[in-house]
Amino acid sequence: MRFIDPLSDAETFKSKNGILVEIGAKTDLLDSIQGQYMGLLKITPIGWKKITSFLRALSDAEIDKLDMTSMLSILLKGNVTINTIAVQGGWCEVDTANDLHKYEAEIANNNNWSHDWRDN
Repeated sequence: MRFIDPLSDAETFKSKNGILVEIGAKTDLLDSIQGQYMGLLKITPIGWKKITSFLRALSDAEIDKLDMTSMLSILLKGNVTINTIAVQGGWCEVDTANDLHKYEAEIANNNNWSHDWRDN
């Protein structure tokens, strides 16, 4: 709903048996996208040690350019296991007020919209 061409903003997200196997690569194929990273993380103490160890190997300039998706991708390349939890509906990415207006219009016109985040 947010883009005429969803692939213009899309990145890969692949999980196998609840384990993240790929995230953040550009793609031209909708089939290479199993889901979307919603920006929520639970970091265990062991996971935090792995992240801080990874960050210590980077320069300040590299850290300043790092976002969560690219950090997760680099951790995967370092053989760090990252678990995933699937969420069906009830969530929408909102980057702009226009995004929210589109979703509110959809809710007003579709009582059964699977991404309706409101408590019913």
